[in-house]
Amino acid sequence: MALEVAAERGVATMAATCRVTYGWLLGVLGRPGEAEAELTQAIRTFETGSHRQLRLDALARLADLRRRQLRLEEASRLLRDAAGSSETERVEAELALDTGDPQKALAIARKLMRRVPSGRVTLRVPALALLVRAAAASGELDEARTALAELMPAASSVGTSATLASLWVARAALAEAEGAPQDEAEGAYWEAIHLYTRSGAVFETAQARLRLADLLGRSGRQAEAAREANLAKSALARLRSSSVEPSLSRRELDVLRLVTGGLSNSAIAERLNLSPHTVHRHVASLLRKLEVSNRAAAAAEAIRRQLV
Repeated sequence: MALEVAAERGVATMAATCRVTYGWLLGVLGRPGEAEAELTQAIRTFETGSHRQLRLDALARLADLRRRQLRLEEASRLLRDAAGSSETERVEAELALDTGDPQKALAIARKLMRRVPSGRVTLRVPALALLVRAAAASGELDEARTALAELMPAASSVGTSATLASLWVARAALAEAEGAPQDEAEGAYWEAIHLYTRSGAVFETAQARLRLADLLGRSGRQAEAAREANLAKSALARLRSSSVEPSLSRRELDVLRLVTGGLSNSAIAERLNLSPHTVHRHVASLLRKLEVSNRAAAAAEAIRRQLV
C-alpha cells in the first residue's frame, strides 16, 4: 500500500525506499526474481541526488538476496560496494557464518550489539540471535549463554513466527556447542523449521533443515537425515534457478524476440499492433530488467539467458 501511494503521488525517494523493504521481503519469501526487480529499481533511483546511505542499504539487501541464492561471490562484491551501512555488516556476518568463519561473524555481531540501544527490541533481537550463533560456533559459550538469556524474553515480546524461529535456532546452536543431549538441539531445530515454514522464510527453513540433517546423520539416523537434506536442497535449488531468468511478461518477451531480430521500435509496433509509445515503454522495461544499457546488449543477454 505504501509503495502504491508513493508511486501515485510521484514521490520517487519514498517509493524507492518502500521497494527496498518490499524487495527484501520477497527475497525472504522465496521470490528472488521479483525481489531483484524491486531492489535494482530502487538502487537506480538512489543513484542520483543525496541518497548515498539509502543506496548502500539497498545494495546490502541485494547482497543478502544473492546470499540466499548461494551466489556468494556476487554477494561479497555487492557488500564491498555497500560498505558503510549497518545492514551491510549484518549480511557480512551471516555470510561469514555461511562460509565457515565464525570468528569474523562474532566480531561483527559484537560491533552491532554495541550500536543497538537496549530499548530498540526489534533491532536488538536479530543482533542477539546472530551473536548467540556466532559465539557458539566460535566456542565462546559464556558469551553465547549471556546473549541467549537476553534474547529469550526479547524474542517473545516481539512474538512473530520468524523471530521465535530465530530464537529456536540460537538455542539449538548453543545446545550443540555445549554438547547437550541430542534431543534438545533436535527439538529446537524442529520447532524452528515449523515456525520458519509458517512465516514463509524459504532460505531460513532450508538452513534449519540442513543443520537438523547433519545432527541426525551424526547419530546414525541416515534415512531421516537424507529426507531433511533433500527437502532443503530442493528449496535452495529453486531459489538459485529462479534467478536465472528475469521476470518478463509475455508481451515483453514478444518485444524482446523482435529486438533480438534487429527490428526498430516502429517495426515492432507495426508487427505487434501496438503504439510506438507502448513499444518504447516495453523496451525501457527490458533494458532495466536485463540490466543492460542498449538494444544490442539486450539482444546478447537474451541469447545468453536463452530467453529467445
